[in-house]
Amino acid sequence: MDGLKGNREMSGKLIYDGGAEECEQDTVLTEPWEFWDGKILMELPSGFAEMEEERKAAYFPYGKRPEIMMEDREEDVRLTLQLLENGKGNGDVYGTAMEVGRLVKETFPQYGQSVVHLAEDGGSGLPCGWFLLNMKDIRSEHMKAVFLPEDGKLLLLTVTYPKGTCVKWREVCGYIRRSVRARTEGRK
Repeated sequence: MDGLKGNREMSGKLIYDGGAEECEQDTVLTEPWEFWDGKILMELPSGFAEMEEERKAAYFPYGKRPEIMMEDREEDVRLTLQLLENGKGNGDVYGTAMEVGRLVKETFPQYGQSVVHLAEDGGSGLPCGWFLLNMKDIRSEHMKAVFLPEDGKLLLLTVTYPKGTCVKWREVCGYIRRSVRARTEGRK
């Protein structure tokens, strides 16, 4: 897959320990990933891999699919990434996320949509705007996050997971959002 590379040699982080006393959460380990020749870096839960071609066609039957389509081992959580041209180019991540939310609401009016949240990471991560979609017809929840990794570019991260696991995946999605980094000219 063009632009996708997992750094399996690097050790992942334990974000949930299912073996801890009174823990009701499955163990979640992360792995570092690089996308678009190392321009975008992030950590994803272990077990994510490129989606098979026939599954891509089933979930994304339209012509212009996301460049990166992944799923977990159980094939019930899907993650997509798109690096798009951003016509605004003004660096306003919240305004850009609001616009993406408006477009999504127009395209999928049947889904309940949360307000757009702004998450500014205090570390070296990228600020992002994000929102949730409640997809009752397929018993899923869908998180869309918008990042502006460089002038004129928009990174759209989408994670879709079963509604019954939303408490877990909302937290995991927060971890993923905070892990997103952009590397420009050889720097992180």
